Amino acid sequence: MKKLKSLLLFFVCGLVACAMAIPLAACNQTGGGGGGGDGSSEDNRVLQSITVDSFDAKVNFAVGEEFSYEGLTVTANYLVLGESITTATEDVTSKVDFDTSEFDNSKAGTYTVYLSYTYGTVTMYGDYNVNVLSDLEGTIAGLEVTYDGARQIDLTAENPTATIDLTKIKVTRMSGETVDDVGETILPEGNYTLSYSKDGGALTAVEAGATSLSGLTKGVYSIYALSTYTLGNETFEMSGFVTVFVVDSLASIAKDEGGTLTYDYGADVNTIGSDWTFTATYGSGATVKLNAEDVDFGERVNDSEGENSVTVSYTEEVLKYDAEADDAVTDSVTVDCDVTYTIGENPNAGTTYEKTTTVNITELGIANSDSITESIDLSGDGKIMAMASSSKEIRINDNSKKIDGFEFGRRLQLRGAGTADERSIKLSIEGPAEIIVYGMSATSGSVRTLSLYDGEFANPSQGQSNDGNAIQKFTYTVDEAGTYYLAGDNGMNIYYISIVETIPAPVLTDVIVNITELGIANSDSITESIDLSGDGKIMAMASSSKEIRINDNSKKIDGFEFGRRLQLRGAGTADERSIKLTVEGPAEIIVYGMSATSNSVRTLTLYDSNFANPSQGQSNDGNAIQKFTYTVDEAGTYYLAGDNGMNIYYIAITY
Repeated sequence: MKKLKSLLLFFVCGLVACAMAIPLAACNQTGGGGGGGDGSSEDNRVLQSITVDSFDAKVNFAVGEEFSYEGLTVTANYLVLGESITTATEDVTSKVDFDTSEFDNSKAGTYTVYLSYTYGTVTMYGDYNVNVLSDLEGTIAGLEVTYDGARQIDLTAENPTATIDLTKIKVTRMSGETVDDVGETILPEGNYTLSYSKDGGALTAVEAGATSLSGLTKGVYSIYALSTYTLGNETFEMSGFVTVFVVDSLASIAKDEGGTLTYDYGADVNTIGSDWTFTATYGSGATVKLNAEDVDFGERVNDSEGENSVTVSYTEEVLKYDAEADDAVTDSVTVDCDVTYTIGENPNAGTTYEKTTTVNITELGIANSDSITESIDLSGDGKIMAMASSSKEIRINDNSKKIDGFEFGRRLQLRGAGTADERSIKLSIEGPAEIIVYGMSATSGSVRTLSLYDGEFANPSQGQSNDGNAIQKFTYTVDEAGTYYLAGDNGMNIYYISIVETIPAPVLTDVIVNITELGIANSDSITESIDLSGDGKIMAMASSSKEIRINDNSKKIDGFEFGRRLQLRGAGTADERSIKLTVEGPAEIIVYGMSATSNSVRTLTLYDSNFANPSQGQSNDGNAIQKFTYTVDEAGTYYLAGDNGMNIYYIAITY
């Protein structure tokens, strides 16, 4: 309707122009005949506009009240054609057509009422706004639902289900004009309906007159009350709820019959219990079946012959009611059981091997410092520690000494008499051992003694003295595993420490990495060293300046079908583009790989823990994948690195 206004105004202007050109006799023409709102013209008037005056009109309506144009005035404005053109007005309110299609008396809001008036062939349009006002709007109204019974019900074997007493539900209507003027009205039964849900699920209606909900199992039950609030022509639905917690806590866990209970000596600890199943029992007597993946295992021993025991635990989060906070809280409940299993005989019983741990201060990856105030791990595995504190610091600095073929360039300064916590060397030893130290008194011409102490820093023994004029070799022996300390009676300089332990030969498990099966995503820029084997025994070394890559590449050899490769994209060092191997005993190392560039001969070489003494280098021209085989005679850290880029597909340490 509104879109026609501009067209109609143009039409009216056209009529006026024509009328001024008509001869005087035409002024008596009545056109379509008399009449106003019926579309006829009773005189020589032309409708020019209408005026809508809503000043005295009824423009505010209550919700539900019917529309009325009471008080509205609509005036028609005419041009009167004759010897001269004059104007005239007429109150045409009763002749107006109203369009109230937008008016909605069911809800509060502002609405536009459209109207039109037709005179002759001319129709004019207008509109005005009216309001539907809510008596409820701004009113505070709601329901408070309370329960006078226990908000938490714990299930037991005697009471495996719960009952909620609906007669203890109290529903209170809260209403008022402001928050400071809220009245409370307790609603009698029949003035509201009840429904409930479990754990936030679908609502279930409560039958009228029901006095309880029974047979309830574990869960959080929300009991809803619904009521209506009426003011004038308006009705407002109000709801509220209260929660009751039905708790069925874990009571116990037990291993089911079956599953493997006997394992080989040295078996992978993760296989112990991997096929066991368990039954967890709740307070109500309800049970749930669990697999090994669902529970937590304590320490599993694989190197102790005979019967061993492991603690298996299961934890569940339980939602409970906190009366003090009047709110839900989460509580953890854990149950456990002990399971006995048997480890077979040690096939290496009675055999031993020598394990060597060496620290050369010159080669230590710890920066020089004149103030080391915290203990430091010299060997990287906690076996050889330099002890220090904020009040008794130690130092590492440059100092050159030669002895027994060694050329030392740095020293560790124990700058005073030692204790268990300060200025001593702490040694963790696994069996009978020989300890070798190269060192000297920290002051020339001052005789000082380096002694061996037990785990309590008591019973000093094997004290050996030096006058500070020349470096010397100190040798100590221990007969059994334990913690020991080396400390001087005053400042000592240490250049080298070695422990050669005689320990029972372990049952060693092969370590295998197939790059195709590796759970590490392909990447063209690996800038940090990555643990290929998952236990630190086979590491791919990388840095931000010397990245490595893992990507797709297909190769076949010796029954293997490889689909991915590790690219060592240049010559290797201990920290970059090499494979670091932690070997636990005499072993064979097998690698499938090749030169990274066709027709370019490159060599993959084995290095010792200091990335020195290259040996067993084997070459490949990059035209076909090949098998590289290396042997090591003792436990230790080793590196594999190429003299240029190499592609690696498979690595195995076999014992």
